[in-house]
Amino acid sequence: MAKIIINPTSSSRREIALARSIVSIGRDPSNDVVLPDAMVSRRHAVIEYRGSQYFLRDCNSSNGSLVNGDRVSERNLRDGDLVAIGTARLLFREEAEDSGAKVVPHPSAPRQVCPSCQADYRKGDMFCRQCGTSLAPAAPARAVCTSCGTAVPLPARFCNACGQPLKDAPVARGGDDGIDVTKPRPLPEAPAPAAAAAEGAAAVEAASSAEAQAPEAVGESAAKSVDAQAAEEPPPSSAAPSEDPASSLADASPGASRAPRPLADSGARRSSSSLAEVARPAAPPALRTVSTPSPAAGPRPTPAIVRPKPEPARRPDPRPSRPAAVTPAGFGVRLVAALVDSVVVGAGQLLLMSPVLYYWWEHWWSHPPTSAADVAFWPILVSLVLVPVVLALGAVYYVYHWGVKGATPGKRLLGLVVQGEDGSEPIGLNRATVRVLGYLVSGLILGIGFLMIAFGGAGLHDRMAGTRVVRRERG
Repeated sequence: MAKIIINPTSSSRREIALARSIVSIGRDPSNDVVLPDAMVSRRHAVIEYRGSQYFLRDCNSSNGSLVNGDRVSERNLRDGDLVAIGTARLLFREEAEDSGAKVVPHPSAPRQVCPSCQADYRKGDMFCRQCGTSLAPAAPARAVCTSCGTAVPLPARFCNACGQPLKDAPVARGGDDGIDVTKPRPLPEAPAPAAAAAEGAAAVEAASSAEAQAPEAVGESAAKSVDAQAAEEPPPSSAAPSEDPASSLADASPGASRAPRPLADSGARRSSSSLAEVARPAAPPALRTVSTPSPAAGPRPTPAIVRPKPEPARRPDPRPSRPAAVTPAGFGVRLVAALVDSVVVGAGQLLLMSPVLYYWWEHWWSHPPTSAADVAFWPILVSLVLVPVVLALGAVYYVYHWGVKGATPGKRLLGLVVQGEDGSEPIGLNRATVRVLGYLVSGLILGIGFLMIAFGGAGLHDRMAGTRVVRRERG
């Protein structure tokens, strides 16, 4: 037998067996399944059993009915479907009778269990049949290449980006565990400029110590050659200051360290300046300034004033009216509506029968005939034909308004509507005709069929035609 489990994952879980062919779901207490939720309509949906299958049909609810996340108007239900009505969740279960041999899974087959309740589920299920939890497919395993950092789906043996073998590559599953392959690798840090300056100072100290340990003979010969070169050089001018060759060499090749030549005491001042120029870091090249031509002088154009065009007045869009809530009509309001319809039908029938009634009043009741020869034949024939026609027109009045309009003028005046048991309206001409015949049967049994409304909520004519009378309220 099929059943529905309301809120299977909460503490308010309850099971309801689908024993009837039509099970109504809604907020009104008259439904078979009552959901006390403001998002649920008074009669939200019905579950109907047709042709060995169960169907969920939405009764034009304001928020709709969802099956496995899809909004539907009518859909057949299968075992494990999750129905969402408002904030409630209904799990449909259909337990089929075991017949024949059972299929036993192979022992080596992987077991598929729900991560929440550890219950087995079948391949292709989107929701757990026990707790209703969503069964999302697991992400495939991936290996991270140690050379380029690309995530390669397994069971690949080589990286598809760089071609390196994936021997000892770490495994990452969907980015949740393992190595985060989205972050770039940090580059090696560059040496600090302070360290480079320290290395240059150490080189200068090594050169000065080598100069102090040189023999005096070499220093004297070097001093003589330096003095001879200084005598041949012209004196420096104030306009163009002399440039030291060591400093020019240092500027030409920045960063390259050269050992200074050993000099005598007379050239100590010159050698110290050369060593200072060698140790000094090269200055960055000067930036060239490019002059841009100034725009031609002239009168500036006056900006044009653009005035916005006035927008046409928008008409307010009519808001859709809220759906009307329905409640079963009581005996008193139905009695008043029936009296109003009886007055309308009786007035029309009296108007059609007035010529015949006037004739019989004048020729029968006021001046009764003394013999049978005094009674005319044509008035009798017209009366026999007109009476059934007038009664048939009264029946047509009810059949037309019930089957096409959904309610007679008296019922519409009081907000009553005639619907089918499944909430469909109008009920159609066939059901309306059966309902009129139910009126005749109720009249023949001394109105007992009408008195059933006061006790059971539905009269004999309603039970015969499978209809009900409800009252609509704006809510």
